[in-house]
This record gives sequence, C-alpha cells and structure tokens, in this order.
Amino acid sequence: MASMAGRKLFTGSDHAGFELRGRMVAHLRALGIARVYLSNDIDATDSATAPSTGAPEANGLAPAFVATLIARVGEVFPLLGGDVVEVAPSIGSSDDARRTTEVAAGYMLDTLAAMTNSPELRAPRP
Repeated sequence: MASMAGRKLFTGSDHAGFELRGRMVAHLRALGIARVYLSNDIDATDSATAPSTGAPEANGLAPAFVATLIARVGEVFPLLGGDVVEVAPSIGSSDDARRTTEVAAGYMLDTLAAMTNSPELRAPRP
C-alpha cells in the first residue's frame, strides 16, 4: 500500500482477502467519503485471468475477490458510477482478449448490480 497526497493506493500485493476489503472501507470512512465512483484498473487483476492489458499483474487480484470488493463498497457507500480501464484486447492472443474482456464485462455488471442494489445483475463466476 502506498500513500499519495492523502490517498492510499492498494495494490495486488496488498490483497489479504477479507482484511483488505475491511481496510479499504475503513479508509474511505475515515476520509468522510459519502459516495464513491469506482474506477477499476484491470491491470491489478491476476494476469492468468486478464492478460490483455498494458501492465499485467502476476499473482494479482482474483476476479471473485474484486467482485466481492465491488459488492462490499456498494453495500456501504452509494455508488455514483464506475468504469474498467486498461483493457487492451489488441495485446496477446484472441483467447487472451476474450478472457480479459469477459472479466472486464463481469466487473461492470458487478458495479451496476451494486449501484442499483440488484444482486441478480452480478456476473456469474465459476
């Protein structure tokens, strides 16, 4: 975890399951955050599941972890919106591109589900 101008950057190497989700929510609460715009950089997702990106992260976050993080943030804070960035289907094979875009689309479905309190919208996970 790194601090920058009053912000905390949580990286793939910080992911300690439920503890990290709790630390992130606690950090937002401590800052007095009332609403959240969730920007998800797919680079932090494990490169085995999302390889088509500019800076793949070996041993990064598992999609299931990110999905539960999105849901948890949405339970605690109203979500204003969200995005997924750094998806680069032109990098790697067509299978890499397919896997990466499927993960990204799943994250967006999870974000929409959290924004609308509609868990039935969440992306299916294996």
